[in-house]
Amino acid sequence: MKKIIKKIIKKIGHNKLTSLTVIVATLCSVVYLIGLFWYYKQNKNIDTILSASADYIAICSCILLLVQVFFYVRDSRRNEHRARKEFALGLANNYANDLLIDMAFIQNVLAKHYNEQTPQELSDILSNQSFENFTLTALKELDKLESYSNKIFKQAIKIDIIKEFSLIYNVIGSDELEKLEENSKENFKKTKDGAFCSKNKLENEINQAATRKFKCFVSCTMNKLEYFAMSVNQNIAEGDMLYISLHQTFIRFVNYVYPFICTTNTEFELFYTNIISLYKKWCEEDKKDKTFIKEKKQGIQNDIISGYTGKTEKMADE
Repeated sequence: MKKIIKKIIKKIGHNKLTSLTVIVATLCSVVYLIGLFWYYKQNKNIDTILSASADYIAICSCILLLVQVFFYVRDSRRNEHRARKEFALGLANNYANDLLIDMAFIQNVLAKHYNEQTPQELSDILSNQSFENFTLTALKELDKLESYSNKIFKQAIKIDIIKEFSLIYNVIGSDELEKLEENSKENFKKTKDGAFCSKNKLENEINQAATRKFKCFVSCTMNKLEYFAMSVNQNIAEGDMLYISLHQTFIRFVNYVYPFICTTNTEFELFYTNIISLYKKWCEEDKKDKTFIKEKKQGIQNDIISGYTGKTEKMADE
């Protein structure tokens, strides 16, 4: 019977909803004709036959309607799931070709700028971190991170550092930075300090201008990342699929810009809420994955040890 149904579906077409509806309608018609013939033999009253036929047709119509509704809902869910996956693929492509480069540039600039002021590696401070509160009050409670914030976001970054990584990642054009440098020199000469041609003050002016440019770039990248996080949080994109490939880089970047988010947020108004929400969700999932892997490894080690011990005991008995 199954083979016959499959052959009928193949001949009718690939649309399962239409195919199954036709099959059910055909079966109902056959059963109806057999029942009508039998009923006519038992009771030749035409009025009774017509009444029974009407009831039968009504029942069959309800069955067909329920079948159509069931398969329509199922197909709609499948199509919706497929659409989320396709959107997730596009989002992942944009993340890899655009966002990931911008994020790597920002991380490298921050790390190099921090390491020039302290021998401690920035990655040592930020590794294995999982933040709950993204406010200025929460930042002040973390001594190491407040120190990092003061050194990174309150002090001017050397234009040479920004230039170095701009050449690698090609995110801020070298001609744009050179123009910014020239404008800073011209503006400096117009001031009172410019008359003394102080080299240190001129360099500071240039670094301040480059830092402003860099902070604008960080803001733009955060806005792009907010769109990415919003798409995942609102279930427009398939979050589980994106998590597998992208959660490591996403969590690491948010750790790097944590002070930036904290200093942007206020007690009355929060920014980057979707980034924060997705960060917490993916941190929790990452923690569960690491615990699971750790337990799995421990279980394998225990099995190996117990197996080796049992084998040793057996050899000793022999």
